[in-house]
Amino acid sequence: MSAIDSSSVALEMPAGPEVLPDSAPAGNGEIRVQGKFFFAGNIKHFVKGVTYGPFGPGSHGAQFPEVETVAHDFALMRSAGANTVRVFTVPPVWLLDAAEQTGLKVLVGLPWSQHV
Repeated sequence: MSAIDSSSVALEMPAGPEVLPDSAPAGNGEIRVQGKFFFAGNIKHFVKGVTYGPFGPGSHGAQFPEVETVAHDFALMRSAGANTVRVFTVPPVWLLDAAEQTGLKVLVGLPWSQHV
């Protein structure tokens, strides 16, 4: 299987009202909870997300696909309108970097022994 160049994937956002510009982080990029809502700065952040995984270990040892595959998948998620990805295991730093570069927020699940 050849490597996929994720830079060739066109990122098109669907038409509709924008609550938070997903292409740029708000403030320091942190999301906080206020009442029953998420906020980025003073702007409500509505989660439009997908789950990603679980996966078997890749050649890098982490329980995620290869770096190029993750970058390509994240680009496809953004082009579909997602702004958040939920992972089942603690991600490596490179995955968090890929999410940030693509404009995705990450919800990290913590593995419990009864789920592994």
